[in-house]
Amino acid sequence: MEHRQYYTFEEQELRRATWIWGLLSYGLPFSLIPAFLFTHKNKFIHYHAKQGVIQFAFFLLFFLFLFIPKIGEILFLLSMLLQFSISVTGIVLYCQKEIFEFPVIGSLARRLKLN
Repeated sequence: MEHRQYYTFEEQELRRATWIWGLLSYGLPFSLIPAFLFTHKNKFIHYHAKQGVIQFAFFLLFFLFLFIPKIGEILFLLSMLLQFSISVTGIVLYCQKEIFEFPVIGSLARRLKLN
């Protein structure tokens, strides 16, 4: 029941969701801008921005892999490929006015409270 209400967006919110906010939402550190700007103004933009914030948190975690010699660099490179594919997919879905809850990222974003 909670999920249904979480994914309900008004037509007006979808119309006001311009492409630049989608680009910022999945632009790693820039995801913080729409996440805090649209907390109560536009649930659709806020939904995508929260996934971007969680993705940015994973980026920071994966950055720590660089301190592990050799294998850490490989893991970091693989994580960057994953981050890039998630960002591109998220931006495309945003521009198509669709939602998709990425595994792990989406469930953590749903629990994230930004006020």
